[in-house]
Amino acid sequence: MQGRLARIAAAAVACDAMSSWAAAAIDGGTHAESEAIAAKVLASGCVREAAIDALGVHGGRAFLVGHPLGDSLHDHLAVSVYEGESDLLGLALFKGLAKRHPAAEAGDDGAGLRRLAGWLAWRAAGVARSLSHADASILDGRLRGHARLARRLLARQALGIDRAIRRHGRGLGERQLDVAAMSASVRELAGVLAVAHVADAMVNEGAVVAGDCWCRLALARSCGKPSTAADHAALAALGCGLVEG
Repeated sequence: MQGRLARIAAAAVACDAMSSWAAAAIDGGTHAESEAIAAKVLASGCVREAAIDALGVHGGRAFLVGHPLGDSLHDHLAVSVYEGESDLLGLALFKGLAKRHPAAEAGDDGAGLRRLAGWLAWRAAGVARSLSHADASILDGRLRGHARLARRLLARQALGIDRAIRRHGRGLGERQLDVAAMSASVRELAGVLAVAHVADAMVNEGAVVAGDCWCRLALARSCGKPSTAADHAALAALGCGLVEG
């Protein structure tokens, strides 16, 4: 029960962080299409999982007439009913990322050297970002560690996307399952960066603990690994704190 409450609280912090991240990108004068797509898809997943956890908390009472959860259940589960929308947005996110790859440049053979130079610069920039000290401003050690790990994994994911684009070219568009998996991993890792920075900036221990829990779960999902005993302990501590007030 406490684990379910902890996951709901962590999801709430994640949604706030993603909306703040996307809003900051828009306020910064960019189109922020990728940020908005990532925030929308991630928030939809959070709402769906929170609704399922809430059903586990309330049990059969949720289906009684007048129960606040049951009466609005369709609104909470609509994101799973219309899951195809999130799938399409995930593909759109990958398309936006692929456009930034030097191989996306069209041209004749004379453009080969320019594409090669662009590809080398792109790879070098990826390495530089993975070694960036942009996360040093995060005060909480747990969140800072999550952000640095996410940044390294994003650099690794960029290499995977690079290999896929160079190997399959335009044919990659036909491999939608692979594209969706790569897009989901990028989305989770970008979410970890956003949550780590925003939760730390809230200067609220509850938000920091919830952000820590969400980052743990997101990193595990992005790597395709099960949650560890330490992850479960963090969730249990958050859930216990919520119950005790």
